[in-house]
Amino acid sequence: MEPITGIIGKKVADGVLDSAKKWLTPNSELKKENAALKAQVDILKAQVDDKAEFKRRLAELDCLPEDDNIYWAKDGTSAAFCPLCICGPQKLFTPLTHGASEGSYYCRLHEHYFETRDLRERRRNNQSQGRSHRAGHPQGWMMR
Repeated sequence: MEPITGIIGKKVADGVLDSAKKWLTPNSELKKENAALKAQVDILKAQVDDKAEFKRRLAELDCLPEDDNIYWAKDGTSAAFCPLCICGPQKLFTPLTHGASEGSYYCRLHEHYFETRDLRERRRNNQSQGRSHRAGHPQGWMMR
Protein backbone atom coordinates (compact mmCIF):
# COMPACT_ATOMS: atom_id res chain seq x y z
CA MET A 1 0.00 0.00 0.00
CA GLU A 2 2.83 2.30 0.37
CA PRO A 3 3.22 3.08 -3.35
CA ILE A 4 -0.41 4.19 -3.49
CA THR A 5 0.11 6.43 -0.48
CA GLY A 6 3.12 8.02 -2.19
CA ILE A 7 1.14 8.71 -5.33
CA ILE A 8 -1.74 10.18 -3.34
CA GLY A 9 0.65 12.27 -1.28
CA LYS A 10 2.31 13.61 -4.42
CA LYS A 11 -1.07 14.46 -5.98
CA VAL A 12 -2.16 16.22 -2.80
CA ALA A 13 1.13 18.12 -2.65
CA ASP A 14 0.81 19.08 -6.33
CA GLY A 15 -2.77 20.25 -5.73
CA VAL A 16 -1.73 22.35 -2.75
CA LEU A 17 1.17 23.82 -4.73
CA ASP A 18 -1.13 24.68 -7.66
CA SER A 19 -3.62 26.32 -5.28
CA ALA A 20 -0.85 28.33 -3.64
CA LYS A 21 0.46 29.48 -7.04
CA LYS A 22 -3.03 30.51 -8.14
CA TRP A 23 -3.55 32.40 -4.90
CA LEU A 24 -0.15 34.13 -4.96
CA THR A 25 -0.15 35.10 -8.64
CA PRO A 26 -3.35 37.21 -8.52
CA ASN A 27 -2.19 38.66 -5.19
CA SER A 28 1.09 39.91 -6.70
CA GLU A 29 -0.77 41.25 -9.73
CA LEU A 30 -3.17 43.07 -7.39
CA LYS A 31 -0.21 44.54 -5.53
CA LYS A 32 1.28 45.82 -8.81
CA GLU A 33 -2.08 47.28 -9.86
CA ASN A 34 -2.50 48.86 -6.42
CA ALA A 35 0.95 50.44 -6.63
CA ALA A 36 0.15 51.84 -10.10
CA LEU A 37 -3.14 53.28 -8.84
CA LYS A 38 -1.40 54.89 -5.85
CA ALA A 39 1.08 56.50 -8.24
CA GLN A 40 -1.81 57.87 -10.31
CA VAL A 41 -3.45 59.26 -7.17
CA ASP A 42 -0.20 60.98 -6.22
CA ILE A 43 0.04 62.54 -9.70
CA LEU A 44 -3.57 63.76 -9.50
CA LYS A 45 -2.99 65.23 -6.03
CA ALA A 46 0.07 67.08 -7.34
CA GLN A 47 -1.96 68.42 -10.27
CA VAL A 48 -4.69 69.65 -7.90
CA ASP A 49 -2.05 71.31 -5.73
CA ASP A 50 -0.48 72.90 -8.84
CA LYS A 51 -3.88 74.22 -9.97
CA ALA A 52 -4.57 75.66 -6.52
CA GLU A 53 -1.14 77.33 -6.46
CA PHE A 54 -1.70 78.71 -9.98
CA LYS A 55 -5.09 80.15 -8.98
CA ARG A 56 -3.59 81.66 -5.83
CA ARG A 57 -0.79 83.35 -7.78
CA LEU A 58 -3.17 84.48 -10.52
CA ALA A 59 -5.41 86.10 -7.91
CA GLU A 60 -2.44 88.31 -6.98
CA LEU A 61 -2.37 89.77 -10.51
CA ASP A 62 -4.56 92.03 -12.64
CA CYS A 63 -4.80 91.50 -16.39
CA LEU A 64 -5.18 94.77 -18.29
CA PRO A 65 -6.51 94.30 -21.84
CA GLU A 66 -5.58 97.89 -22.75
CA ASP A 67 -1.94 97.04 -21.92
CA ASP A 68 -1.69 94.11 -24.37
CA ASN A 69 -3.16 91.84 -21.65
CA ILE A 70 -0.06 92.22 -19.49
CA TYR A 71 -0.58 90.83 -15.97
CA TRP A 72 0.36 93.37 -13.32
CA ALA A 73 1.05 92.65 -9.64
CA LYS A 74 -1.69 94.00 -7.38
CA ASP A 75 0.83 94.70 -4.60
CA GLY A 76 2.00 97.93 -6.24
CA THR A 77 5.46 96.67 -7.19
CA SER A 78 4.75 97.33 -10.90
CA ALA A 79 5.88 93.79 -11.67
CA ALA A 80 4.67 92.76 -15.13
CA PHE A 81 4.14 89.18 -16.32
CA CYS A 82 3.82 87.71 -19.80
CA PRO A 83 0.23 86.88 -20.79
CA LEU A 84 1.43 84.33 -23.34
CA CYS A 85 3.29 82.41 -20.62
CA ILE A 86 0.47 82.56 -18.09
CA CYS A 87 -2.21 81.50 -20.58
CA GLY A 88 0.01 78.92 -22.26
CA PRO A 89 -0.04 75.19 -21.59
CA GLN A 90 2.71 75.34 -18.95
CA LYS A 91 1.09 78.20 -16.98
CA LEU A 92 4.38 80.00 -16.27
CA PHE A 93 4.71 83.30 -14.41
CA THR A 94 7.46 84.83 -16.51
CA PRO A 95 8.39 88.38 -15.52
CA LEU A 96 8.65 90.82 -18.40
CA THR A 97 11.76 92.95 -18.79
CA HIS A 98 11.65 96.62 -19.76
CA GLY A 99 11.83 97.30 -23.47
CA ALA A 100 13.50 100.13 -25.33
CA SER A 101 11.13 102.82 -24.06
CA GLU A 102 8.96 103.48 -21.03
CA GLY A 103 5.81 101.39 -21.41
CA SER A 104 7.46 98.74 -23.55
CA TYR A 105 8.02 95.26 -22.11
CA TYR A 106 9.69 92.13 -23.47
CA CYS A 107 9.22 88.39 -22.86
CA ARG A 108 12.48 86.55 -23.34
CA LEU A 109 10.76 83.16 -23.71
CA HIS A 110 8.45 84.25 -26.51
CA GLU A 111 10.78 86.96 -27.86
CA HIS A 112 7.73 89.22 -27.97
CA TYR A 113 7.25 92.90 -27.11
CA PHE A 114 4.21 94.26 -25.28
CA GLU A 115 3.13 97.88 -25.03
CA THR A 116 1.04 99.77 -22.53
CA ARG A 117 -1.83 102.04 -23.44
CA ASP A 118 0.20 105.04 -22.22
CA LEU A 119 3.02 104.29 -24.66
CA ARG A 120 0.61 104.00 -27.61
CA GLU A 121 -1.08 107.28 -26.63
CA ARG A 122 2.28 109.07 -26.36
CA ARG A 123 3.20 107.83 -29.84
CA ARG A 124 -0.15 108.97 -31.25
CA ASN A 125 0.24 112.40 -29.66
CA ASN A 126 3.80 112.76 -30.98
CA GLN A 127 2.69 111.80 -34.48
CA SER A 128 -0.26 114.18 -34.47
CA GLN A 129 1.93 117.02 -33.13
CA GLY A 130 4.48 116.37 -35.84
CA ARG A 131 1.84 116.53 -38.56
CA SER A 132 0.27 119.72 -37.23
CA HIS A 133 3.69 121.36 -36.90
CA ARG A 134 4.59 120.58 -40.53
CA ALA A 135 1.16 121.55 -41.78
CA GLY A 136 1.60 125.08 -40.35
CA HIS A 137 4.25 125.90 -42.98
CA PRO A 138 3.03 126.61 -46.49
CA GLN A 139 5.97 124.80 -48.06
CA GLY A 140 5.98 121.85 -45.62
CA TRP A 141 9.04 120.38 -44.00
CA MET A 142 11.48 121.22 -46.80
CA MET A 143 11.41 124.97 -46.05
CA ARG A 144 13.06 124.61 -42.65
